[in-house]
Formats: sequence, C-alpha cells, structure tokens
Amino acid sequence: MGLAYLEGRSGHVTLAAEHEARALAHTGGDRYVAALTRLTAALGRLHGGDERGAVPGLEAASALFAACGDAFGEGAAALARYAATGEGAEAAAQAVARFPFLLARRSLLSPAPERVARAALLARLGAAVPEAQAALLPIARALGYTHVPVPLEVPPTEVRVQVLGRVTVVRGERETREWGRARARDLLALLAVSPQGLPREAAQEALFPGADPQAGERNFRVTLHALGQVLEEGVASGTFLERGDWLRLRCGPDLTVDLHEALTWLHAEPGTPGRAAALLALPGEVADSDLTAVQAEAERYAVHLPEALTAEAEHALHAVGPDLATRLAERALALDPAHEPAARTLMRAWHARANPAAAARTYAALRAALADLGLTPLPETETLHRALTGRARETPS
Repeated sequence: MGLAYLEGRSGHVTLAAEHEARALAHTGGDRYVAALTRLTAALGRLHGGDERGAVPGLEAASALFAACGDAFGEGAAALARYAATGEGAEAAAQAVARFPFLLARRSLLSPAPERVARAALLARLGAAVPEAQAALLPIARALGYTHVPVPLEVPPTEVRVQVLGRVTVVRGERETREWGRARARDLLALLAVSPQGLPREAAQEALFPGADPQAGERNFRVTLHALGQVLEEGVASGTFLERGDWLRLRCGPDLTVDLHEALTWLHAEPGTPGRAAALLALPGEVADSDLTAVQAEAERYAVHLPEALTAEAEHALHAVGPDLATRLAERALALDPAHEPAARTLMRAWHARANPAAAARTYAALRAALADLGLTPLPETETLHRALTGRARETPS
C-alpha cells in the first residue's frame, strides 16, 4: 500500500497499479483494509498531480468505506474527491467540519501534503458552501489566517521575501528573476525593514531623493506596480502589498520575510528550543543597500547576531556541552573577530574540551583583531587567558 502511494505520487502509474493490486490481494476480504488501500493509492496519484487518475480509486474507496460504516474514511475520500474534481462540496465541507485535522494538519490521508494547497482547498470550500464558514473558521486559524480566505487570497505556492545576504523573492522553489524595475528590489528591502509600514511619501523620497515631484511620483508608481507584480502573482492585488498613503507588506502564512524570523530568534531567550540551530543557520548580514533605513537595520543586525550567538554559546557551555558552545562562539568570532565575550566563551569551551592550545590560539587571534583596531584585550580577558593556559601576563607591544 505504501509503495502504491509513493509510485503514484512519483507519476509511475503502472508500478503504482501493480503494488495496489498486490496489496488488495492480501486484504483477505476485509473491506476496511481494501478501502484504506484504494484511498491511499488514489491519494498518491492525487498528490502527484494526476487528478483524473485518482478519481476511480477515490470512488471505490468511498463505496467500500460506506459499506463498512466508516464515517472517517468516507469523509476523507469525499474531501479528496472534491480536491480532484470540484464535485461534492457539501459532503467535503461536512467531512472537514467533523474531521478538521484533514485540512488543519498534514496527515497520511490529507487531500494535499502542502499547507498552502490545503489552505487553497479550504478557500474553495468556503466559497462553494458559504453556510459552512463558521465550521471552517477554526481550521483557517489553525492554518494561520484570521478568517476563512477567499480563493484569490491564497497563492499557488508560499512566497518568501529574502533580505539577508541578498534581496530576492522565492515562490515555492522558484526565485524571481525579473523585477520590472531595478528600484522594485530596493523598495522591497525598505518595506522588509519597516514591518509596521511607512508613509508613501517617505518611501518615494527614499527611493528617488531630490527628484522633481511629478517625475518622482511617476517613477515611484511604476516601481510600486512592478513590486506588486513580483509579490502578488496568482493572488488579488493588495493581498501581500498594502498600497495607498501607507505602504506595508502584509505578512502571514503565505508571505514571510527572513529578516522578521531572524529577529524573532535574535530576541529569544538563550536556550529556547531550536534557537542554537537557527542562529547558526542565519546569514551573516543584511543585503547591501544605498537606503538609509536598510543600512541602519544592517548595522543593528551585524551587532545583534554575534551577541545572540555568544549568549547562546554561554548557555550551551553550562547546559548542553562544550561542542555546541564551540560552534556558536566560533560563528560569532567569524562575524566579528574582535568580539571579546565570544572569545572568552570559546576559550572556556576549549578548556572544557581539554584543548589549551586551541584556547591559546583563540586569545592570539583576538589580540591580533583588537590590535588592528588600535585596542588591547580587557583585563578580564587577559586574566582568563592566564588562568586557562597557565601563562604569565603578556606585556602589550
């Protein structure tokens, strides 16, 4: 049965049918197992994009589940059939109301594995069966919405704005290549570092400083339109980009910004589950920009990331172990070689790993980085170095 699903999802129709037949031959006359087999194999085809090929199996599964009185199986088949054909909306809505997890979470018998695809199906159901809106609302909230979305509010794939490292938009696995206007990318960066939004006039002045008012307005209008086309492909205008006198990215389950997620991890408490791995995976800088607001955010990020890595390393040294602490502190020093708290934490981590030579190398690298800035290590750092390596006090050259 599992192989029938996997081969169907991969588009290998013949192999999927062979595995399904073998599974059915071993059901021993059990109608429930036969129904589950037919449903699972049909879902494989549906998830693989073969909606038409999935229908016979879904209909057979529905009949078998009905014959053995299994309401859940019958509901799962009805929902999958609606996903494949658009038929039977009322039965699908009833199934979702009774078994909300079929859309709210990914499961073996979900009609679609991707969250955004399940959200699109929810939107279709809400439009087709308006009287079911109240029952569908908790599912919409579980999927990240404040209301049951309408079909044109849900994109075909999730959209991710990236401003760490470089500015781009990723739709599913596809990165945007055409921006229409060069300044559209700059406007996106400006909006990404302004999560609450900003006045249209301020954005226009930032992008076209000192321009003739009419020319500036015309250029900004074209730039804003170009950005809207990049962000809102497949959805209604205004879904992701608030226009008017106030401009703002409308982030949510379908539109995310990497910087916003990064700031959440930077401000989280040390030891928060997942924080260490997230910090280690973060790019080292905000994308270059000639915009003052973006430059200011880049400066803050450049300060906060090494600080967060160091605090997490300190926590790891006491609560997790020196290996993780070493990785975190080394990453902080890779970003800022003159970061003394990170160097001290790394020296203690090397000491805990019984490697005084590495602790000494860390101190030497720190001294060199500070010397480039015309500085010397703090007494606290020197004292730690002597304590860990047993060396006498070094006289600054």
